[in-house]
Amino acid sequence: MRTARFWEMTKELIRKELFFNKLPFWIFAALLFLLPFQAFLQVWLRFKLGLPLEQVFYLSLWKEFLVATLILLAGLKIALEKKVPFKILTLDKLIFGFFLLALLYFFAFGGGLEQKITGLRYDLEFFGIYFLARIFQFSKYQIKAFLGIFLGTAAVAVVFGLLQVSLIPPDFLVKLGYSGSFEEYLKTGIIPTYEPLSSALSNLYRIQSTFPGDLQFSSYLILVVTFLGAIVLFSKTKTKIYLAIPLLASAIALAATFTRSAWIGFVFAGFAILLIFVKRKIYIILPAIALIVLSFASFKMLLENKTFETLILHGEVRGGELFGSTEGHKSAFGEAVNIIVQNPLGKGVGTAGPASKVGEKVVIPESWYLQILIEFGVLGLILFVGIIISLGKKLYLIYQKAKDPLPKMLALGLLGALIGLSVQNLFLHTWADTATAYPFWLFAGLLVALFGKER
Repeated sequence: MRTARFWEMTKELIRKELFFNKLPFWIFAALLFLLPFQAFLQVWLRFKLGLPLEQVFYLSLWKEFLVATLILLAGLKIALEKKVPFKILTLDKLIFGFFLLALLYFFAFGGGLEQKITGLRYDLEFFGIYFLARIFQFSKYQIKAFLGIFLGTAAVAVVFGLLQVSLIPPDFLVKLGYSGSFEEYLKTGIIPTYEPLSSALSNLYRIQSTFPGDLQFSSYLILVVTFLGAIVLFSKTKTKIYLAIPLLASAIALAATFTRSAWIGFVFAGFAILLIFVKRKIYIILPAIALIVLSFASFKMLLENKTFETLILHGEVRGGELFGSTEGHKSAFGEAVNIIVQNPLGKGVGTAGPASKVGEKVVIPESWYLQILIEFGVLGLILFVGIIISLGKKLYLIYQKAKDPLPKMLALGLLGALIGLSVQNLFLHTWADTATAYPFWLFAGLLVALFGKER
């Protein structure tokens, strides 16, 4: 009887260790490793294998397959343990409320099924990553391994991006299957290689590394820079010198994307991290005020320089009229406001943002918050902003209360990233970028779970 009982206990331990720890760990590790390269690999595989564009869509579903596997494992774990796997926080309640609202709008409003499913994926999928990270009990060693994988793959992406600035010619990616221009992309649907910032500066390119575009690369780099910045602040003096090199390289790559929203987000993220970390706040506040005054004083003068004008406006002013991408942002904002005024309760899931591309009318409001307003109305925006504020408060609490350096460091990095990405989302649809959204919400879930165990 004792031998039989021993073997039953051994099999139970193996089942739990393998299916509820080891396997989820390797699935999350695969996601972190592959996400920065997914666009590059899809284009290259399509080119090498001669696949039609329709079949490339199925290649892009690899991450959804991995997430579905994690959901099945999580469901099995909850069913066997017969209990809620974590304490329900205010943050969780707000996310559940947003889930319910999205499902209500899914059934209450019309529209194509494909469009609505795509909208749900963009709006909710990253929250699922957060909950999955909390369900599986990962150790500090495993969390450090996740962080190492994330920063290791980021190093490859940053180096490749910097090579695009200096050594790799503009047509290099074309030889690997990319389309040569945005006009060609509109005809073929194949991701274009990086293009000149403006026709006025034809030799200046916005780098995109292995990402589908410079915008996606820039939001990913905000996450990389804030994590590295937090690690540098928590490191010893000698280690700081070595870590400052990848931090500087990532910041240069972010600057070379020429994404203005990322620049602004980076400034806000850096200011927040330093303000939280430094005990004498006046040392951060006074230089920040001086920098703001100096920037405003010199901005108008610098705009008189045509090169600087092109860099800032991504276009130019001719005859009192604005030409370039800034005019496109302004037009998109105006269209979004008109839709919101006419539909204060929202229009339904997938009616704005990237998901609208599979519908009858494409509506890209150039802002995640405007997208939420168009889809779910004022209530949806209140819930989503509440989620961001609640997460920020939780991260700050962890930073203050945690005794172990790992959760404090992660909390500081995630706080900076949350602020930077929230600012960038004023002008872009950053949470739709899986290479940014997945790692951010994964580490947020890991940190909340780790802090719960520590307490």
